[in-house]
Amino acid sequence: YGYNSVSGQLMVSADKKTWENRGQVTLRDFAVSPDDPDTLVASGERGVIRSTDRGSTWKNLDDTAVMLLDWPAGDRLWAIGINGEVMRSADGGDTWSNLGSVDGVATAFAVQDNALHVATQDGRIQRSTDDGKTWDALY
Repeated sequence: YGYNSVSGQLMVSADKKTWENRGQVTLRDFAVSPDDPDTLVASGERGVIRSTDRGSTWKNLDDTAVMLLDWPAGDRLWAIGINGEVMRSADGGDTWSNLGSVDGVATAFAVQDNALHVATQDGRIQRSTDDGKTWDALY
């Protein structure tokens, strides 16, 4: 999957050479289900949305103000909210649990080996190993 933020076009490629245009939608970020590559959850101007047809159509899930997403396991969809909230969903984005918060404006987010990693606008990189409750500075 790829996203053209200028045109708002979501694209998909099976071979990473040729791309097929999918739905046009304004997104902040998106994550692909690790269990079903046709399912995506995205954050955008309408809140959290989900597609089950590779981005052709979208359904509003709720108006949660999410910036960044990562989906490392089927029962662990992670999000960083606009105000730095750390949230997790065990049901693909239908419901969310608030677990902690990030100090600063998050600009990048990834989950690896059960650790959360976030880069902030002020140039810091932080890691949490307790689901976002506390953060250690890595850089």
